Amino acid sequence: MSALRNFLILAVLVLATAAATWVYTAVPPSSSPQPVLVRHDTGIDMEGLALPDFSFTTITGESYNSTAFDGKVMIVNFWASWCAPCIYEFPMLLELAARFDDDAVVVFVSNDRDIADITRFMEQFERRESLHFDDYPNIYIFLDEDTQITRQLFGIYRLPETIITDRDHKMQRKLVGVNWSVAAQGAFIESLLADTP
Repeated sequence: MSALRNFLILAVLVLATAAATWVYTAVPPSSSPQPVLVRHDTGIDMEGLALPDFSFTTITGESYNSTAFDGKVMIVNFWASWCAPCIYEFPMLLELAARFDDDAVVVFVSNDRDIADITRFMEQFERRESLHFDDYPNIYIFLDEDTQITRQLFGIYRLPETIITDRDHKMQRKLVGVNWSVAAQGAFIESLLADTP
């Protein structure tokens, strides 16, 4: 009985890994992010359009609207703690948050089942990386209950995806998957900051 149970657990893990690999390899590799912001569900090009307003409550209980960050570049990341590519990408986003702490905010839109999943991930991440999320005052993490913001507002169905706006909250770039570098996106954000008076 124990051998059968172990086999079933292993089979589920293998299938989950294969499914995650399929989802993230479905996006063709490139040296740069997709050139346009396209909603997956409608095909509408969103590049240069205003970031839709959305409200959220962080996992620590603070409520915000996206307009609270007017004048700052927004990096909006759609992720989940069960998503291996999202976990790989997480430190890269924290590096951008630290680099642009006065001029940008990073909003992590979690597609987890509940806040406990996010909290567990954060505690494990802090121990593994020897860091504290309190040291990043410009990051905001919240649970997107029923994926209202991820799917209905932004039309995002694959994780991770990241949208970068300029200071006027016009959407300028979408990063699909983890095929991007901190150096390239840092330079892009610097160009957005330089273009805005």
